[in-house]
Amino acid sequence: MNVTEWMGRYRPLVQELVKYENSYSRISSTKAMRLDETCSVSSQEWQVLEYLLEHDGEPNNMLTVADTLGIAPSSLSKITKSLISFGLIERYRYANNKKNVILKVTDYGRERYIDNAKKYMEPVFDILFDSLREIPDDYLVLFVEALKNFNNRRKT
Repeated sequence: MNVTEWMGRYRPLVQELVKYENSYSRISSTKAMRLDETCSVSSQEWQVLEYLLEHDGEPNNMLTVADTLGIAPSSLSKITKSLISFGLIERYRYANNKKNVILKVTDYGRERYIDNAKKYMEPVFDILFDSLREIPDDYLVLFVEALKNFNNRRKT
């Protein structure tokens, strides 16, 4: 009996998830994306910038950002410091709640994101999106939900 038989028909999916996770772990903190002559960011820094842009106008506190992106709060603090040092985001607190740190993208951060999304992200994700084009939307929703459940289960 094969000891990995318990995965059944999902073995190829698990194998690709593991491969993705391992390759992403190798590169996630490497500052590989050069946004301009003075600024290079890691994948995790890019993801934080992207999340903040997607949720612009919302009170993006650090705990919510960390939880949503699956980043340890201590790692998010380091990422935040880096993004602030490049002028991509700013951090502030509400007058009535000094504990809650809020993050906001600067105009410069928005410009850098827009300029570089086409350069770095679109070519990479176009390959994935082309492969998924034939999958019906309702199947895609089910797959996203399955991954969400899997990720939420792994947090505990």
